[in-house]
Amino acid sequence: MIPDAQQARFNELASRWCAGDIEAEETLELESLFTAYPELLQEFSEGTRLNSLLAQQYRGEAFATKLLLNSPVHEPSDDDPPMPGKVYAHAQDMQRIVASRWALLAASVIFVAGLLGYGYLMSDRGAEQLAKSNLPAPVEIIQRIDCVFESERWGVVQENHFQVGETLRIAKGLVLLQFARGVKLSIEGPAELKILSDNSAYLNEGRIAAVVPINASGFEIGTPSGKVIDYGTEFGVHVLPNGAAETHVFQGEAEVIPAIGKESFRLTTNMAARTRVNRKYVEIPNNPSLFIRVPEKLAADAIPKEGIAAVDFADKPKLWLDATIGVQVDGKDRVICWQNMGDAEIESNAWQVDPNHRPAFEFEMANGRPALRFDENQFLSTTPVTFGNEVSVLIVASTNPRSKPDRNAQLINFNSPSVLVLDVIDGPTLEGRIYAIEGPYVGNNLLHSSKPYTHGELFVSGCRYSTKENLFQLFTNGQLMAESMAYGPIAGKSSRIIGGHRWRTQDFYSGVIAEVVIFDRLLSEQEYQLAMKALMAKYKIDSSSANVDQP
Repeated sequence: MIPDAQQARFNELASRWCAGDIEAEETLELESLFTAYPELLQEFSEGTRLNSLLAQQYRGEAFATKLLLNSPVHEPSDDDPPMPGKVYAHAQDMQRIVASRWALLAASVIFVAGLLGYGYLMSDRGAEQLAKSNLPAPVEIIQRIDCVFESERWGVVQENHFQVGETLRIAKGLVLLQFARGVKLSIEGPAELKILSDNSAYLNEGRIAAVVPINASGFEIGTPSGKVIDYGTEFGVHVLPNGAAETHVFQGEAEVIPAIGKESFRLTTNMAARTRVNRKYVEIPNNPSLFIRVPEKLAADAIPKEGIAAVDFADKPKLWLDATIGVQVDGKDRVICWQNMGDAEIESNAWQVDPNHRPAFEFEMANGRPALRFDENQFLSTTPVTFGNEVSVLIVASTNPRSKPDRNAQLINFNSPSVLVLDVIDGPTLEGRIYAIEGPYVGNNLLHSSKPYTHGELFVSGCRYSTKENLFQLFTNGQLMAESMAYGPIAGKSSRIIGGHRWRTQDFYSGVIAEVVIFDRLLSEQEYQLAMKALMAKYKIDSSSANVDQP
């Protein structure tokens, strides 16, 4: 039980934090209270959620009167403009949810004094001070995919964690967040999201998709037109430019509470609705393809038991993409995410968050199997993954017979210190390149296929590379096409580009890619031949017509 003196001091410090006038020494004192009495941390999270929601609602509807009410010396008078009705409604609603005495008192003081806008603006200062303390961050970034925060455009370094009261403003790209209670959230820019607690946030604009575990049931997303309370589901929310909010439940159940004067309603699996301020909600078609969803790690029993999986290797590939499984598409069957089945240190999936650069998903493009079709300026980039100076690469692909490939149309670019590339060139021949444009290894090694390939026909190509063995070999359909010495290091952590140059502006590949396999070691000659033979069997590639030497 918390002693009365400590509870009273906590109430005072928490109220000062909400008002934005807490000092650095008092922040440390607040932190010590959290350490001594952990239950106060939850009370603090709930209280700051109320304060932030009230302030956010007020800021959005009464911006025209904010200059007057923001003044810290302003005294309320009969001439002041009235407070917006939805703030009162929202406050009454929150009173039924939050029982923290100090939070209600602090919000009421700010409310009555007419200083709510000031409290909101100043609370960012309190949040910044808390962020600099040793308090556990309730939210952290787990992945960024081609993501740019607004602050980074001005040279500000973006932290990877966020405290209660902080706001994320994403200019473009995708960021994956994890809340302290286990909720995973994907946010697609442009978007603005404010952290309200370790289990709630406010979405002012943009799209989010959430995966909520059972132990985080009750997770809340506030919007300008209400809020969504989750009951252990997977759902998405889109806040439109006019403030309306669309809620799509992919699985489970969620409760939607309109902002003003309307009863809540429930959405279950495959249901969706649009809410608007002062209007009745409207049911709409559920459309998961509108959202970039948080990919769950593929289960071991979901991985196909043929091809590479049928070969008894001592380890799995580090990067392993198979179009048969783990492909997330948008409403036009364009690929958003291609999930990695390999053993990377993190979930290093291949992504394309920009709809204009997404390859198409085709169900029977690779001899009756699924594949990704790349045209014009389409490519994927992986989450950064670490490789050493030895790799073994295999790719199942075919070129577009209706498109003459540009020189150096790249199947994969390693984006490494010395850049390792597999590409096709006008000939038609396959090419392996390792080159450097700066440092002691300026120059390149080029390997050309000794035999042409046929446009439109599926092939398995790849390479073995090792600085230790001073080896660089190029293969097609099980046959060694060319070999040379290694040329410079390729070790490092970077994003691998599939279907284009590492600059993402040129050398785009035109054709299909069905599978990408990369081992973080040099497979033996026998292992490599077994791997190629297994892929050829899986995709029904005729070895006799390709003049393949049998292993």
